[in-house]
Amino acid sequence: MQIEYTKNAVAFTWSLCGPGGAAFVLYPNENQGKAEINKAKQELRNSRDVLSLRIANEKDKFELYRAAIFCDELTRHLKYYEFDEPAIKKAYRENLSSREAVLKYILPNSKNLNNENHKPENKNLLH
Repeated sequence: MQIEYTKNAVAFTWSLCGPGGAAFVLYPNENQGKAEINKAKQELRNSRDVLSLRIANEKDKFELYRAAIFCDELTRHLKYYEFDEPAIKKAYRENLSSREAVLKYILPNSKNLNNENHKPENKNLLH
């Protein structure tokens, strides 16, 4: 997921959802009111093939946060099973930046998770 911005600085992501266009999710910050959001919606409708357009919910915000952790340059070498999903959720609730989460929870725990997942009784997790 790559974040883009409208001309009035409202963050958004998009994904192709068919030959007719894309689905857009807006991530306005707390300082952007209805007028700015409506202007951003109008800009996208005028410049893109919009099939759906909505404001991010809590699940969307968490998925964006999670993606930032997975894409961080410090975690790119890790395998999926070396990420501690409950720790990601905890960091999100603590309002840590994605980099802070990586440094505080992900990197310190990745070695332990790797060792745990390579135990003989957990071998089926990796195949």
